[in-house]
Amino acid sequence: MGLRRIRRSYVETIQALLLVGAIAGAGAACGTGPDGTAAATRRDDADTQDEDVSDDDFAVDMGDDDPVSAPRGTSKPTAQAPRRDAGAAASDDDPDPGDAATPRRDAGGSEVAETDDAEPSIDGPAPTADSASKKGPYTVKTYTSGYRDGPRYADSTIHYPEGVAGKLPAVSVVPGFVSPQSSIKPWGPFLASHGIITMTIGTNSTSDQPPARAEALLDALETLRSENARAGSPLQGKVDTDRLGIMGWSMGGGGSLIAANKTPTLKAAISMCGWNPGGSYGQMKVPSLMFAATSDPLAGGQSQGFYRSIPEQTPKLLFEVQGGSHNIANNPSSLSGKIGLFGLSWLKLHLSGDRRYQEFLVTKPAGLATFQTNVK
Repeated sequence: MGLRRIRRSYVETIQALLLVGAIAGAGAACGTGPDGTAAATRRDDADTQDEDVSDDDFAVDMGDDDPVSAPRGTSKPTAQAPRRDAGAAASDDDPDPGDAATPRRDAGGSEVAETDDAEPSIDGPAPTADSASKKGPYTVKTYTSGYRDGPRYADSTIHYPEGVAGKLPAVSVVPGFVSPQSSIKPWGPFLASHGIITMTIGTNSTSDQPPARAEALLDALETLRSENARAGSPLQGKVDTDRLGIMGWSMGGGGSLIAANKTPTLKAAISMCGWNPGGSYGQMKVPSLMFAATSDPLAGGQSQGFYRSIPEQTPKLLFEVQGGSHNIANNPSSLSGKIGLFGLSWLKLHLSGDRRYQEFLVTKPAGLATFQTNVK
């Protein structure tokens, strides 16, 4: 454990140095990421394989492994990571399927009449703060190829719950500066285990700026839309294309707010220690949650400005962790599960219209420096 802490301190030092260098050299940067690779090229492997989803997938990659020799499935960028194009089967996880679905509700909590094209998206027993902080009731499967190869993102993984009746909401998640897909991947199995299809992605270049990451997030959503229609897709007919959201870390967090600001049809956005100095989102109509931390030397203090810039009529929440680091929100298990509780609840409320989760969003948890919201 002592060695890991030393490594983590070393990683955070390198992150800060990378940010300073990027600002000086390019005029814009986002200091995140345990991997120092300058860029990640797209994949072209024909020999993809099943990927198991286990508890290890909920752990944030802190750069302790060799990014070149790490096992397949860690999604770390290498100097030449080829694009994938072959089909890959999915794998099982531990949880048992949940109870029968309850009726879908709109954003106001009213029950929506079921038709052939509108199936239940709210399911399972009433959530508790404890159940919404942990792995959910559904078996999670993943696949990494066979679907549309979007031009705006690189490697990717689609996580989905098995055996859930009806169409499900979906989100895309992007990492930050010099960081691989694996740095935000814990959100994939966590959200999917609670019934939210999740596509985690890497970027074409690890130095992509926030606007490019915004485009990557939206491109990934196009892929999820196409999966809903693709014959033979595990998600054929399962994606609720009217209930889509986005998430991003650091530079990706800035990208998520940029994308949401210009795409009012999205239902939810989450920024995790977002980096986009001077970013203003006065046109924002998408409900936006911003995770932040007081001991973040890279993006600290920026989310307060983001929050203020978002109109008051738009649902918004600022969640700043006292003493938290730049990667405090990369793993839903962080802060004793409070990160997962708020992230999941935000998506359940605004993607699924499930007001049962609203109660978890209105009380300030212990350990926060700032808690601001207009959600009542």
